[in-house]
Amino acid sequence: MKENIIKKLIIYSIFTLIMFVITLIYALLLYKKVVSNDETNIFIITYIIGGIMFFILGLIKGLIINKNGLLEGLLSSTFIIFIILLLNFILKRNFTSLNIIKIIVYISLGCVGGILGVNLRK
Repeated sequence: MKENIIKKLIIYSIFTLIMFVITLIYALLLYKKVVSNDETNIFIITYIIGGIMFFILGLIKGLIINKNGLLEGLLSSTFIIFIILLLNFILKRNFTSLNIIKIIVYISLGCVGGILGVNLRK
């Protein structure tokens, strides 16, 4: 039990580090005006980056846990989505229908990443 908790903490730490690096690179690109500051472009790029991040989260989880890839990807994605929704609630941001689509896509990509992570290990 304790070993599983340590593994999960390592997974979320790796995910946080990767997310920090990608966010830093994206912020620098916005700052240097390499990426357009148009609201539509920012929405699309953050949607893509979020999808990649959830896929990586599922992949890492599948590689480290090495069993139940679908379930592990689903649980880890749901956990991160829950934290994001909680922060949005605290910050009083509006919840739109686009958020539901985003959540479904992100959880699906986390599940696919978990499945691939388990199968890559074999």
